[in-house]
Amino acid sequence: MSRISKALVAAVLVVGCATGAANAQWGGVQVVFGDDPNYFLTGPTLGYCKGIAVIDTLSVVAFNISEPISGISFRMDYDFQLMMQYADIVLADSSSGYLSAGIELFWNEPVYASEPTIIHKIQVVWTCADCDLQDGNVPLTVYPHPSASGSFVEATRWPDGEIINVLGLTSIVCPETIGVEQSTWGAIKALYQ
Repeated sequence: MSRISKALVAAVLVVGCATGAANAQWGGVQVVFGDDPNYFLTGPTLGYCKGIAVIDTLSVVAFNISEPISGISFRMDYDFQLMMQYADIVLADSSSGYLSAGIELFWNEPVYASEPTIIHKIQVVWTCADCDLQDGNVPLTVYPHPSASGSFVEATRWPDGEIINVLGLTSIVCPETIGVEQSTWGAIKALYQ
């Protein structure tokens, strides 16, 4: 390998590591299907239809926010063909608004979300019987509150009230799957001849 190639590989590795480190600094807010705030740490957050008129609980999880917060504001969109909001389970000391129009949550004591922390729960009624009958990969996204000054979810830092920008992330309902079957290498090669 030439010196230029080695230098190029080293530069790509350094930029890749720096980018990864920078991304790791961002806090996020995402929907988890169930009550385990660590669920998304093992991969993308995926949900499946539970059956028509089945009531289920979704959790909104904040994570990787390095400073204590006393408030957060966001909104969520969801596909009414899959689910409808039934009720909010407010875990904050006070709140205002609605998920689809924008909700603000406030706490009297600081919330530490450097580790995954459930900050809000939503009861939904599933309106789909089975994912096989739906279009796949339906997004369930946390967006900035309509009153946000930028394109980020805004959290309020405790105790000084400064705004912290947080990423709103997407979970997937009815993820599309890729069919697989056992085969031999010869059979696979034959497909491309």
